Amino acid sequence: MANATKAATAKKENSGSNLFASLSIVICIVVGIILWKFVMGNSSNFEGGDAENGHPLPGNYFGMVYKGGAVVPVLMGLFLMVVVFSFERFFVISKAAGKGNVDAFVKKIQGFLSAGNIDAASAECDKQEG
Repeated sequence: MANATKAATAKKENSGSNLFASLSIVICIVVGIILWKFVMGNSSNFEGGDAENGHPLPGNYFGMVYKGGAVVPVLMGLFLMVVVFSFERFFVISKAAGKGNVDAFVKKIQGFLSAGNIDAASAECDKQEG
C-alpha cells in the first residue's frame, strides 16, 4: 500500500510539471509575438512612421529585426523558453540535492545498507529530503 501512495503522489507532481511546461511554451511564444509586433514594429523605429513599408531608421536595431519577418517572434519565443526552462531546472535540481551534504549522506546510506539496516537508511533518506 505504501507504494501505491507514492505512485499517486508522483503522478500529481508530474501533472503539475506538464501543465507548467505547456503553459510556458504558449506564454513564451505569445510574449515573442507581442514584443515583435508592438515593440519592434513600433512606428517610431521606421522612416516616415510606417512599419510595413518604411525602412528602419539608421542604427535602429529594433526596426531591422522587425523586418526579419515572421520567423523573428518564433525565435524570440524559443529563446525565452530556454531561459525559463533553465531557471526551472536550476531550482528543481537545487531542491533535489536535499538539505544536507550529499557526500556525507551517501556514505551514511552505504554504511546502513552494508550493515543490512534498511529502516535506518530509509529514515536517513526521509531526513535528507532530496
